[in-house]
Amino acid sequence: GVNLVSATMGNAAYQKVFRQIAEHVERGDKISAITEKDPLLFPDVVSQIIAVGEMSGNLSSSMLFLAELHDDELNNLTKNL
Repeated sequence: GVNLVSATMGNAAYQKVFRQIAEHVERGDKISAITEKDPLLFPDVVSQIIAVGEMSGNLSSSMLFLAELHDDELNNLTKNL
């Protein structure tokens, strides 16, 4: 899961934090607790959406929403180049 994501990341900062997330999740910690600690990599809205997914039991839906949001933002950025 998270370790696979970490291994495929091209950005060293994200690789490191995803490895940390994997370690914390294995101990039973929440993903949002980790992302909240690094607002430069994970804006507040990202941590909040993850937290809502964790609390509601719909984390996969929250992650899919974030992926689509990120994809939309990238598409908008590249249109403006």
